[in-house]
Amino acid sequence: MGAADYDLALLFQPMLMLGIRIGVAFNLMFANWMVTVLLIILFLDIFLSSGKYSSKSFNEGHRNMEERDKDEEGKKKQLESESKPGVAYGSGEDYKLLPSGPAMSR
Repeated sequence: MGAADYDLALLFQPMLMLGIRIGVAFNLMFANWMVTVLLIILFLDIFLSSGKYSSKSFNEGHRNMEERDKDEEGKKKQLESESKPGVAYGSGEDYKLLPSGPAMSR
């Protein structure tokens, strides 16, 4: 299969033709400076709305990254406390030495 998907191109064709007809009609109805101003307004709106969504997704991704890092730090601390010698299964209590037994009496 080639790089171009012709079935998908057939879906775009009617909207493309409609856009061309509307663009030509606006170009005939409005003056050149008005078309320029309308295009600038359109592109600014698209630019600002995409910036809003991209910053929103960036902030959400940053918040998720911070939460993941906190979870990983908590897991590291838990593993370190469980693997320390002298600590009973992470309870925080040190092992107590067993008494040496009764003294040898005669």
